Amino acid sequence: MREHFSYSQLNSFKGCKKAYWYRYVENIPWPTTSIEAFSGSVAHETIEWLYRQRISGTSPDRKKTERQFNAFWSRDIKKTDVVVPRQGINQTHYRNEVKRAVIDFHSAIFQLDRSETIMLEEKVSIDIDGNEYIGFVDRIAKSGSKITVIDYKTSRSTQGADDDDWLQLRAYAVAFMATNLIENVDICYEYIVLGETYRATIN
Repeated sequence: MREHFSYSQLNSFKGCKKAYWYRYVENIPWPTTSIEAFSGSVAHETIEWLYRQRISGTSPDRKKTERQFNAFWSRDIKKTDVVVPRQGINQTHYRNEVKRAVIDFHSAIFQLDRSETIMLEEKVSIDIDGNEYIGFVDRIAKSGSKITVIDYKTSRSTQGADDDDWLQLRAYAVAFMATNLIENVDICYEYIVLGETYRATIN
């Protein structure tokens, strides 16, 4: 049977081999979810919703975006065991911070974005020595002849284009280029909480 692997698996193995074994070999799910991971998931879901609305021919305004974020949060918080690791900061703090970031993203990025969405939360893959490297890309956009592979981040720190964290997006770009016979693409990290954008070109 053909094996497959992902950046998350590699990163898990690099960080803690025992955690990797439990998660990916024994298939034991984590019992809890950190508030950072949970709030990031809701932000991603809201951004995905925004672009799917645009694909369908509508463009939600600021108030609709806020209502949708609240709906996703309220739905998912009921079925998720969320842990807040930082003392003195509760779920409401994270909810308000990330909601504000999503609304700012709507105003500063989404409303001005005229690029065409060609992939949205979809799988990309590439064969490496008979094994399949897979990943799920947040969004791939086309503007004129330029194609950009985009990852949305809710983290509160940024990484330089030479750091290991860029390997994930670079790998997605290479997989997309190989599948579609494209010579170069841009990669882009949108740090929505910080309001910062980082770009690079992959040849």
